[in-house]
This record gives sequence, C-alpha cells and structure tokens, in this order.
Amino acid sequence: MSNAVFFNSYKIKKDSSAPEFTQSVDNLVREYASKQPGFNSMALLHNDEMWADFAIFETMEDAKSFENPTESNEHAEKFYSFLNFSTCKSRMFSVEKECLIKSEIPKAVTLVTFTLKKDALMPDFLLAKDNVYKFLPSANKGCIASRFLTNGDMWADLVFWQSIDDVKNTAEYENDVFRKYFSFINKVTFTQHFNVEQWH
Repeated sequence: MSNAVFFNSYKIKKDSSAPEFTQSVDNLVREYASKQPGFNSMALLHNDEMWADFAIFETMEDAKSFENPTESNEHAEKFYSFLNFSTCKSRMFSVEKECLIKSEIPKAVTLVTFTLKKDALMPDFLLAKDNVYKFLPSANKGCIASRFLTNGDMWADLVFWQSIDDVKNTAEYENDVFRKYFSFINKVTFTQHFNVEQWH
C-alpha cells in the first residue's frame, strides 16, 4: 500500500484554454512527476470551475520531496502558469487504511475532509471506520475503492467511483453502520465530487 497522498484543488485563470491546461498536466506527469522517487499514480479531476489533482506516493518523504523540489522544471512552470493561485489549496495526507473493491480506473472521485468531536474516542472511531470498510462493497455497487487519510487533527475519505452518478446514490448510507461513523464527525471542512479527466 502506498502511504501518502498529495491533493491540490484550484481554479484556472479565466482566459486559460482548458485543453492546453490538461495537456500541460499530461506533460508534467509523463515527463517529470512519474520519474520522481516513490511515485505511484496521479489524477487530474474537474467539477465545473473547480479543478484538482492528486498524486499517490510510496512514502511521506517522497510526497514532500515532490511538493518542494530542489530545482524548477519547464513542465511544472507551464502547469503553474494556468493556475489562479488565490484559489489554490494543498493537502498532504498519510494513508491509514485502503479498501480496494474492484481493480479498474475510476471515472469519478470524492474527497471529504473533516475533524472529530473533542470527546471522540479514537479506538471507537477507528472501529466504526473498519465496519464501514467491511460494509462498503455492498453499500454502493459503483464504489471501486476508498482510502482513509489523516494529517494531524484532519481526517479524510478519498473515494473512487465507476461514474459520477454513483456518487449521488446515497440511499444505502442511511443505516446504522454509516450513522455510527458519522456520529464521530465534528465538522466537514471540504467535500467535493469530481469527474476524472486524466489518470496516470
């Protein structure tokens, strides 16, 4: 299991060409990111005006080295030239648990970040999460995989789907397994559903 996820969300400049932007991402991954130590995979995501990308690395040290390179390169500079930096937000997570249901490339991805209630007992919370992962394959047939992430007091679920329509199918979550898990959450700090534009 890879141990780190580097997730970025942003908007691109209003005068930017979306096809040129996506080509810059493809070039960045093929010519630079994929050659970095510990690189596992990278995806470009899109939802209306919001874009996002995430890269999965073998270790947190690999992810941090990628985030803070010692030298600039033309492919990264081209990618950055499209970004509206006032909208950018980066998140670095360790992978606590992975649930692989189906081995296929997802068409949609959800990221939800949250904090826990102050009185939440960690063993109980982690048990509730384990129960969710056991139940997940039958809860939504369109769910391909999920990664359970953490960064200090911040937690996250990164969920992979067969289609964006599967994201909307939440009726299965109205049961005791998910209610127990949700009862530990204090505040959801970010939630977004994306279509997958590229998967490397």
